[in-house]
Amino acid sequence: MYKDGQQFELEGDLVNAISLLEKAAEKGHARACLSLGLIYSCPKADYPVDLVKARGYLEQAAQRGEAEAFYYLGSCYYSGVGGVEKDVNKAREHYLRSLELGYHPALAVVAAMYEKGIGTPR
Repeated sequence: MYKDGQQFELEGDLVNAISLLEKAAEKGHARACLSLGLIYSCPKADYPVDLVKARGYLEQAAQRGEAEAFYYLGSCYYSGVGGVEKDVNKAREHYLRSLELGYHPALAVVAAMYEKGIGTPR
């Protein structure tokens, strides 16, 4: 289901992609949850952005150990979007967890936060 959903997404068929990805997510597939979170957070032709729904899927993916989901949750908290208030401390925690799980793009964000003293002990 997940791979078929990904293929439909690549082909631009979001209706079928979302349908299959939701079925995979219901069965506990972390990458499907991540994909849905990204679909709902990025503007796509004929498909509305829903940051609250996106965050919900990202949280499900993070609960299942998906490193990249922690990164995007960090962005939600850093910016205060997706139905959460801005909280740079929670953002840092999510970025650090993402990094611990092996998502290396989080390193640049964490380094910048430390360099600027954002959400870090002084």
